[in-house]
Amino acid sequence: MKLTISILSVFFLIITIGAPPVVENVNKDKANANSKEDSSDEMLNELEYGRYLKEVVEILENDPQFKEKLENASIDDIKSGNIAQHLGLVQHHIRTKLDEVKQREMARLRELVGRKIRNLSEKERMELARGDPNGKNIKDFLPQHIDHQNSESFGQADLERLIRHASRDLDEIDRQREQQFKEYEMRKEFERRAKL
Repeated sequence: MKLTISILSVFFLIITIGAPPVVENVNKDKANANSKEDSSDEMLNELEYGRYLKEVVEILENDPQFKEKLENASIDDIKSGNIAQHLGLVQHHIRTKLDEVKQREMARLRELVGRKIRNLSEKERMELARGDPNGKNIKDFLPQHIDHQNSESFGQADLERLIRHASRDLDEIDRQREQQFKEYEMRKEFERRAKL
């Protein structure tokens, strides 16, 4: 009987020592990870071309060679668009998917530009039609996150433009959020002092 009790107590001791960790911390970590993902998704949704960017990234991450290059690349290489040089390593079916996504984006942009033109006044339409030698009006009017010269296939220029444009736009969104937060804090401090 003593032997059975001592064996059971040792068995229970071993089980409790090897027990999994408390679940609360894991849930908090998952919540933090989810909030970070939600925050990045929220920022991408603020971009006019956020859905296109998400689709391109998801497709490129399905290619093991490109994903490896992406993971090994420095942040500067990614932000500058230099990672686009490795687009030639991407498998054919991945390139086909990228071509399809670009064609859908081009169709969306055509519709968007058509709506913008219809919303212009007659005078603004005439100015746009006249254009200028440098093409500044048209460049300001067309979204620049995509290569308009090659509308059929997704190429290195597309990836470079998309990355550079997204980096610049996300930095601008981040700067605006910081500014809004500062203004909020100043308003809060002003209200606190007004109560005194």
